[in-house]
Order: sequence, then structure tokens, then C-alpha cells
Amino acid sequence: MAKASGTGSLRRVLQVALSVLVTALFVWWLTPKHQAGDIADALLATRPELATLALLLVVAGQWSRGWRLALLVAPHGWASFRIYRISVIHNFLASIIPARLGEISLIVLLRRHYAVPAAAGTGILIGIRVLDLLLLTAVGGITGWLVLPKDGELGWLVATCGLAGMGSALGFLLLPYIAPALSRLFEALHTRRNHLLTSIPTRVLASYAGLSRSRIAGLQIATGAIWLSLLACYHLCAVAVGATAGLGASLVASVAASYAFVSPVNGIAQVGPFEAAWTYVAMAAGEGYTVALATAVLVHLLTLLGGAAQAAIVLPFGSRPASLG
Repeated sequence: MAKASGTGSLRRVLQVALSVLVTALFVWWLTPKHQAGDIADALLATRPELATLALLLVVAGQWSRGWRLALLVAPHGWASFRIYRISVIHNFLASIIPARLGEISLIVLLRRHYAVPAAAGTGILIGIRVLDLLLLTAVGGITGWLVLPKDGELGWLVATCGLAGMGSALGFLLLPYIAPALSRLFEALHTRRNHLLTSIPTRVLASYAGLSRSRIAGLQIATGAIWLSLLACYHLCAVAVGATAGLGASLVASVAASYAFVSPVNGIAQVGPFEAAWTYVAMAAGEGYTVALATAVLVHLLTLLGGAAQAAIVLPFGSRPASLG
């Protein structure tokens, strides 16, 4: 027992050390001395009214997250303070804990407050991330195909983005509705040998399979509302620091940065890869280096501030566990 505890502590120490190293390396790489002052000047010149509106959109996105979670676990699909609190805590912890280990908090909180078994909670967690991934890929792929240069050696990559975007859009629209049939297919394919290959898809599909069509439509609308709020927030941040490349550049940079944000290998509070992905994709879409990096920093600051403020509000108000019955 002591050995297992010691191994777990060592693993956590190594994860934190890796996160610190990742952040330090990316900060060193992204902010050369001769440009650090320009980046600071761009941030100091941020238009406060746009930054404030962007922060309010972060809050609006979190409300939509609460509504989406309610559609999956609440008895009547109605959002409540308990659901909102769970969603806020989960999102905040996922944003700051290294290696995305904060995601596990959703499984724990659903088990505690709604008696959702760990296996079902895992399916819910992965299920909502699949919806996020499909919608983001649809937006990023199609927008990338429209705004990124199609000539040169990477023209094939832009075309691939377009195909991936259209395929993801189709998946986002159809997956929840065909979940019951797919769930039965994976159950039929399930054996001891391919347990790892079939168990996760089965859990994910099970999170949709028991839902009514109205709840499925609600899930899709809520996911769209989440990302409409966040993508609008990100573009406002770009405009606030003086970006000129347009909405398309903001969208493709947002999607690339969001992919980097959920990477298991990440920095402290996910700082580093997020900023790098945003900066270089925005540059590929025509934005300047200084403004692109300043935008990424502002986006990260506001999303963390919005999450922290909401967590500080809801944490003192603990709620009693409830069952699904």
C-alpha cells in the first residue's frame, strides 16, 4: 500500500515537473528578447470594452456547458445550480491540472451527486468531448480550406482539412441519432480479446443511446452554443489587440489552439502549446507574429479568469448528493 502511494506521489511530481518544463520551453521559444516588448505593448493596448465582452462570453459558454450536462444526467433534462456547479468545477480543474487529469473530476462529481456509475460517467465525459471534437474539426477544417493558402507543398494538407471538416460536420449531425445501432454493433463485436477496442466506443454510444430525440437535438444545440460563445470570445480578443487577418484566421487559430489545449503533454494551466498553436496557425492565415501571440495570451488569460471567477463563486455552495431516481 505504501509502495503504491509512493509511486503515485512520484508520478504526480514528475507530471508537475514536466508541465513546468513544457511551459518554460514554450515561453522561451515564443518570446525572443527583441519582441517581448512589442508583445507587452500589444497587450497593454488591448481595448477594454472588447476584453470585457469576451469575458462575458466565457461565462455564457459555461452556462451552455451546464445545460448540456443537464441533458445527459438530470432526470428531466433541466439545468440546476447543482449541475452548473459540477460543470464549472470540472471545466476549471480540467483547465489547470497538468496532463488533463482534471477531466476525471467530472466522473467523480457525477458519481457523488447523481449516483452515476464510473463506467457511465466515463462514457458521458468522452461523449461530450467527441461532440466538441467533431464540431471543432468541422469549423476548423472547412474554415482552413477556405482561408489557408492552397498552393505550395502543403496544398494537399489544406484539401485534407476541408474533407475532414465536412466529414466531421456530418458526424456531428448524425452520430447521436445512430448511436443505438452503433452501440448494438460494438456489443456484437465485443470479445475478451478486443475488450479495449470496443469498451470505450460502447460506453460513449451508451451515453447517447437512451436519450430522446429532443434531448439529442438539445445536446447538439448546447454544444453549438458553447463554441459559438467561445469562438466569438476568441475573435473579440484578436480584434481587441489589433488583429487584421479577419474572422477566418481567428477561427482556424482557435481550433488549432483548442486541440493543443487538450493535449495530455502540456504546461502549467496548459500554458505553452496553446499559445504556440494559435500563433503559428494565425500566421499561416496572414496575421503578424506579435499580434498573433498577444491574442493567444489574452485568450488564455480571459478564459482562465472566467473559469476561476465562476469556480470561486460556486465552490462555497456545496450541494447534497442526489440520485437519478
